[in-house]
Amino acid sequence: MLDSARRIPAYIKIAEQISQQISGGKLAPGDRLPAEDKLASAHQVSRMTVRQALQELTHDGLLVRRHGLGTFVVRAKVPRPATRMTGFHEELVASGFSPSSRILELDLRPAKSSLAKRLGVEEKARIVYIHRLRFVGSEPAAENWNFLRADLCAPLLKTDLSNRGLYELIEQACHISLGWVEQRVEARPASKQVADHLEIRPGAPLLFVERLTYSKDDRVIGLMESLYRSDRYVLTSVLYR
Repeated sequence: MLDSARRIPAYIKIAEQISQQISGGKLAPGDRLPAEDKLASAHQVSRMTVRQALQELTHDGLLVRRHGLGTFVVRAKVPRPATRMTGFHEELVASGFSPSSRILELDLRPAKSSLAKRLGVEEKARIVYIHRLRFVGSEPAAENWNFLRADLCAPLLKTDLSNRGLYELIEQACHISLGWVEQRVEARPASKQVADHLEIRPGAPLLFVERLTYSKDDRVIGLMESLYRSDRYVLTSVLYR
């Protein structure tokens, strides 16, 4: 279907109008668009034409279509630098967001053989286990599991972890100067439990980040595992030859 004046396909014209509403602030990140039939009626076109317009904007990264929920304006992704040792809380504050955490588990437990080997402690040595759900505003954005040496990080058991960064707390409450990390990144599908926590569909792609954290004097402090929503995070880095 063509716009007779400009000979531009109607779906392109609709896509341009929605794009302008997003750039002009009339549609904000996270807003849900009207249903296809309502958009079709408003623009006096078929649902197929509207679907083409939405597909165009989805391809351009302006919209995301969630099965059973509708079509939403994409939220700005949080950049996670791959060249600096920063944590979830620091990254979000630096990007102008308001982070918070919900503690799911916090206790002392014995280290299994494989974990003890990585942390450089004896098997069944005590570790501080922290399992948290991380939020950007009111929206869940990541799930974290932390396995920290209890001989170095026991003060964290009596520290409020809900509104402060873990790296900051390790340095201040445990009096440890952090130095560097070994980091591994890969894609993983969301399990049903994680999907429920992060309010996404099971099997949705997630960004898995594993960090083995060291102090400045090269002591292993702990192993940190995180699953990030891929629609909320993007890794950034600067590489030199």
